[in-house]
Amino acid sequence: MPLQLLKASARLPVSGDVIEFGARDVVRLIRQGDLKAEAYAARLLEQHDRCRHLNTVISIDGQAVLEQSRAVDLARSQGKPLGRLAGLPF
Repeated sequence: MPLQLLKASARLPVSGDVIEFGARDVVRLIRQGDLKAEAYAARLLEQHDRCRHLNTVISIDGQAVLEQSRAVDLARSQGKPLGRLAGLPF
């Protein structure tokens, strides 16, 4: 995912694609509102599709991943408490 999907004010751990960010950084960026959980999940799903030939995943429900990510974004926007790994699909 290009960095333009992040807020301009976001403090980034590295430059480049968000798939290069570590889990702690992703969770922090999502929690701060600098990165949407749905956008991050969509980028990961895109990468998975591009690398499908590697057969590293047995089953994945991309629609469910995106729905859960939207729920994290909604909860965050409403000021609801988030779990420690909210927005980090696994």
